[in-house]
Amino acid sequence: MKKMHRAAWALAALLAGAAQAGDWQVSSPYADNPLKTAWVKSGSTDVLWSCRADAGQPVLSLEVPAGGSFDFGPFEGPGAAGEKVKLAAIGLDGKFTALNVSGWHIDKDRFHWSLTLPQELLDAAIKTRALGFSVRPAKGSGNRYRLWLDLPANNATLREVLQPCLDANN
Repeated sequence: MKKMHRAAWALAALLAGAAQAGDWQVSSPYADNPLKTAWVKSGSTDVLWSCRADAGQPVLSLEVPAGGSFDFGPFEGPGAAGEKVKLAAIGLDGKFTALNVSGWHIDKDRFHWSLTLPQELLDAAIKTRALGFSVRPAKGSGNRYRLWLDLPANNATLREVLQPCLDANN
């Protein structure tokens, strides 16, 4: 079953013509704050990793087009459906892990997904060149929201940003 699931993801990536990502960029969004963010654009999706050494766990954010038939509403705000039940799955190097997810509408055309990655997945997240992301609908049995993203081959910048989160828990 897992092999079939991985094959489906790979086929989806080929059919979707996943865009090659550029290089990771770094920002420090707040003055006098240890938060650092690494971001890259992959197709129409912005991939952002954030780390604060004093927080310990990195946050993965995906800013995506909000069109289509997927109902993003139940995933918005505190107490969102995806915070209560693990409705998301993230694929790193062919291994899929169920996670909690929530987010918010940036505007009517964009949605910001936010996930906190467990420490044991962080090294794989830094090394991966392709990221799979899937979310089951919060209500009913509609289609999943799915992404397959190509990431930069050079991960030195991403490692630099996430290293404090690695060090915080070792």
